[in-house]
Amino acid sequence: MNKKLLWDSILQQAISGKLVPQLDTEPAVEQIGPDPAPDEVPFELPEKWTLVQLSSITTLINGRAYKKAELLEEAPGLTPIIRVGNFFTQSKIYYSDLELAPKHYCNKGDLLFAWSASFGPKIWEGPRSIFHYHIWKIEYNPQYLDCKWLYYWLEERSEALKSSGHGIAMIHITKQEMEKKPIAVPPLEEQRRIVAKLDELKPLIDQFGEAHDKLSELEADFPRKLKASILQAAMQGKLVPQLDTEPAVEQIGPKAAPEEVPFKLPEKWKWVQLEHLNLASFSGGTPTKNNPDYWNGSIPWASIKDLSVDSEELSATQDHITEKGVANSSTKLVEANNIIVGMRMGLDKIAINKIAVAINQDLRALYLDYKLIDPKFFIKFYKTLRFEGTGTTVKGIKKNELMALFVPLPPLEEQRRIVERIEQLFAEVDKMSACKAP
Repeated sequence: MNKKLLWDSILQQAISGKLVPQLDTEPAVEQIGPDPAPDEVPFELPEKWTLVQLSSITTLINGRAYKKAELLEEAPGLTPIIRVGNFFTQSKIYYSDLELAPKHYCNKGDLLFAWSASFGPKIWEGPRSIFHYHIWKIEYNPQYLDCKWLYYWLEERSEALKSSGHGIAMIHITKQEMEKKPIAVPPLEEQRRIVAKLDELKPLIDQFGEAHDKLSELEADFPRKLKASILQAAMQGKLVPQLDTEPAVEQIGPKAAPEEVPFKLPEKWKWVQLEHLNLASFSGGTPTKNNPDYWNGSIPWASIKDLSVDSEELSATQDHITEKGVANSSTKLVEANNIIVGMRMGLDKIAINKIAVAINQDLRALYLDYKLIDPKFFIKFYKTLRFEGTGTTVKGIKKNELMALFVPLPPLEEQRRIVERIEQLFAEVDKMSACKAP
């Protein structure tokens, strides 16, 4: 149960007389004014409580409508204008230089109620202000009502009031309808005991909400972090055993200096720069959009949006181009079953293209030497990297930076065993996450 559901449940208990006990020493409340429609309150009231129309013990005072020209920026001597947005969000506060009748101002401690679009009460804690037309100031008879009891009653009933309103784009309730709505009136001292209990519980519910949100965030992030830990262990040779029957990898290209690599490798592994594992590499381009003869053809054309961080394969593209588009642009065709990486914006995106595709300038094709490195192993390693990129508007990495990257290289068969084990463990993590999902 999240914070809102818990608080709603407590409020419902409070306004139905189940939060604090009724005392024999407190007198029953006499009926005030005409009887309201009892079917609008979906629970039975305690014996000493009574149900009255709002108009019998409150007065609803309309706020003032404003023209945009009358909304001013803050300046000395101006009066704040409270709108519905200032109830529930950090909306900008505007000001007025108009002099109005006293009833159109609210002061600290006044009870307000938003009756259009967003519904709900607020006890005003700010300076003397003007309240907007979509807000009522509610004056009440203190002989029968505690202000905070009225606030909590309206808070709990706000959704029901909204559902009884009118309108399509903006739901509202009229003053005449609102005045006929019922309010339960307990003995005054019981109202105060209920308010005290709710005031006591509110900060505890807020603490619960913070803890619940943090736990939910941790649970949501746990699968990602667990997978990252699995990948990190795999790249350090800690996920599957090294076998004596498998030969050591020969050093290809220059050795990595200790400061150039993040961790020590198993004895048979080597750090090898990507350029020594790659047979060919190229980026692409984009045919001009001004020529319709270049687009909507039969050739898949990939851009960064076609690569997903959640998938290791590229099997379809959103856009297609024609042979003319290929011939008259810098795009290039990538044969199937090679590696495509994002070089701008989506620096963490990588996939094996399962179909032949043309690529744009933000992507780079890698034709890895599969006699040396398994493509799936390379992808698993690539997903452990965090590229910061350079550029003021769009972050990117350069070809020489990519090719200088040191890659941990186990024996080829061990690479395949590592990939198989990673995929087994990832499947278990996904299964565990699915079981926890609501």
